[in-house]
Amino acid sequence: MMRSADVTTLFDYLFWLRDEVLAGIDELGTDVFILSPSVHERDLRATLVHELDVESSWRTRLEASRTGKPAPETELDPTDYATAAELAAHWRRDEAETRRWLAGRSDLELAADSDVEGREGYPLSAYATHIAIHGIGECMTAVAILSLAGWSPRKLGYLDYLDDKQGRDAE
Repeated sequence: MMRSADVTTLFDYLFWLRDEVLAGIDELGTDVFILSPSVHERDLRATLVHELDVESSWRTRLEASRTGKPAPETELDPTDYATAAELAAHWRRDEAETRRWLAGRSDLELAADSDVEGREGYPLSAYATHIAIHGIGECMTAVAILSLAGWSPRKLGYLDYLDDKQGRDAE
C-alpha cells in the first residue's frame, strides 16, 4: 500500500513536470499555447486545462466522499485561458489546495477502503495515485505537442526529477 510520503512524491513529480511544460510554453511563446496542433483529441491548451480540471475535480470528489456531501460538478473551458500564464496561476492555486489535502491524509486514511462514486474496494491511495498518473500522462502528451512545435526538453523522467531535486546532473 502507498504511504502518504509516496503519494506526495508522485504529486511532486507531477508538479515538477507541469512546471517544465509551462517553461517550454514560455520558451516558444503564447501562439504555441493557443495554436498548437492536436495530439489525440486535444491541442496543448485543451490538454493542460483538462489536466487541471481532472486534478481539481477528483480532489473535490475525494473531499466530498469524506463528508458525505455531493461534489459540485464543474468543467473548465480551455477558452477561459487566453494565456499559459493565466492557466499557470490557476494551477498553482490548485496545487496549494492539493498539497493541503495531501498533507491532511495519514497513512492509515490512505490505506482505508474508500467508496467514491460507487466504486468500492479501493483505498484512498488508489484514487490519489490515479490522479497523479493521469496528470503525468497528460503532461507527457503536452511535451509531445511542444516537441512537434520545436521545443527540445531536457530529460523529464521520474529519475531525472529525483536527480534535479537532489541537485545532480541527470545522466
